[in-house]
Amino acid sequence: EVFHHVERHDFSDGLRVIAAPPLVRYVLSMPGGEELTPEEVQRLSADAEALVAGPAGFEVTKSSGVFICRP
Repeated sequence: EVFHHVERHDFSDGLRVIAAPPLVRYVLSMPGGEELTPEEVQRLSADAEALVAGPAGFEVTKSSGVFICRP
């Protein structure tokens, strides 16, 4: 089947992280997070603290979208 009309709708979004503990918890909740050693978690925490140390914190951006196709 061929679609003669296709629309693309983009959705840009983001999240500003202003505290390290939620970022660390998120990373640890991902696959493989439970395998980190205490030293690696400590290093991750220090890196997260450095990321959010600025006045604006750390921004995570994302883009998603959808195609609407009609015959």
